[in-house]
Amino acid sequence: MTQMIRPEHTDNRGFCYGGTILSWVDICAGIAAKRHAVYPCVTASVDAVHFLHPVKLGDICNLVATVNRSWRSSMEIGVRVETEDMLTGERRYCCHAYLIFVAIKDGKSVPVPPVVAVTPNEIRRFEEADIRRMDRTTRKRLSQAHVPKPITAPAQLESTETPRDSTIRAPVIASTSQSERTCDESYTEVVEIVFPEHANSYGITFGGQIMKWMEYCAAMAGYRHCRSHLLTAGLDSLTFMRPTKVGDIVCIRGIVSKAFDHSVEVYVTVEIEDMHTGEGVITNDGWLTMVAVNDAGQPQKIPATVPATEEQKSRFARAGERRERRLQEKANIRG
Repeated sequence: MTQMIRPEHTDNRGFCYGGTILSWVDICAGIAAKRHAVYPCVTASVDAVHFLHPVKLGDICNLVATVNRSWRSSMEIGVRVETEDMLTGERRYCCHAYLIFVAIKDGKSVPVPPVVAVTPNEIRRFEEADIRRMDRTTRKRLSQAHVPKPITAPAQLESTETPRDSTIRAPVIASTSQSERTCDESYTEVVEIVFPEHANSYGITFGGQIMKWMEYCAAMAGYRHCRSHLLTAGLDSLTFMRPTKVGDIVCIRGIVSKAFDHSVEVYVTVEIEDMHTGEGVITNDGWLTMVAVNDAGQPQKIPATVPATEEQKSRFARAGERRERRLQEKANIRG
């Protein structure tokens, strides 16, 4: 699949949004899955994705997807993303992703054909897919023990009173200093309605669309903390616990969990709202990493994070461990 980076895909500095690339990755993988399974397919999970360099306005984005292995009704699809300079033709490796898709018919999973690996590369990918599947099974067991909790909105934002005048007011949550900011200051909430263009033929939302909304929310939370230009560095592995469908109201909430010297980790949850009861049900949650840069594109020092609630302190305490894992994964990719 080939896409050209146009202005609507980029921020005000001409860098492509990570969520846009993630949505293309999902579409490309979905096409490969459907060609193999014949039946419509839905995204079940995405392994961690790390962006190795920014993608700019005018670049060509080349995506190649292949089904590495299939099991009963699920398939692993590998996607490689390269950027191409439109003037020089130079290609650079941007990122890769492994996604699990499940074939469905009449709302139920159905068996898919086996994959026949022939070439050395196909055999290698076929064998490695089973190793990754065992890793995912372990992560799934851990995630089942972890029940995501909705991100709590700061109390100062709960008020529904209408100001009596149009005076521009100071932020409702004051910064403690220029060198540190509270987690609450970054809180961001995005509400979307799932329209037909966001979903497949069964009315189930594309996984890539959900990831795009998550990255959009995470970026705003990151901006609120850093107050500088941001580039998306990566998305941790993501499991879709339940589908969202056309007509659903989707609420995406994001909050900074911890800031490091030049990067920030943002925790994002996705909820669907029950139209009858008004209650929210979390469909998935995830961690995104953003890097702060100055006008010259160099890493920029950002304020430290001050957690307040027990929930925020818990996320803050494990952030270093998650960061070490990401750095190791990125080092393995660079070889």
